[in-house]
Amino acid sequence: MLSVAPVAAGSSISASLHTVHAIEAKGKITLDGILDEETWAKAVPIGDFTQRNPDEGKEPTERTELRVAFDRSAVYFGVRMFDREPGKIVRRLSRRDV
Repeated sequence: MLSVAPVAAGSSISASLHTVHAIEAKGKITLDGILDEETWAKAVPIGDFTQRNPDEGKEPTERTELRVAFDRSAVYFGVRMFDREPGKIVRRLSRRDV
């Protein structure tokens, strides 16, 4: 199991610190935005986030879940972001990094 310490002492982040536990990936993880691999089902989701914008430190208006896994060559972050009104999400097509 891999533990990741979130922030170095003396940083400007004033929120309490948390530890994220990553699990070792079993089998291949496909980078397709769909968290349907067995690894993601076994990873414990982290969800106790707070807002940064518009009201820093407050409860989030929408739920987010983060899962972390690793293998010999990579660290993987599986994130689910929920929205009560997904039809209102604005999508823009553009070139990467523009």
